[in-house]
Amino acid sequence: MIVEFISTGTAPDKSKFTLPICTIFTIENGNITQDFTYYDNFSE
Repeated sequence: MIVEFISTGTAPDKSKFTLPICTIFTIENGNITQDFTYYDNFSE
C-alpha cells in the first residue's frame, strides 16, 4: 500500500512549513510488516 500526504506544522521560530511525505507499507496477513517513509525537506 502506498500513501502520500502533506504534513504541516510550525517550527520553533514560529515559521510555518509543509512537508510532502510518501510511505510504502508491506502488509502480510492483515498486519503491517514493513514501513518505508520518504520525504524531501529541502527548501529552495
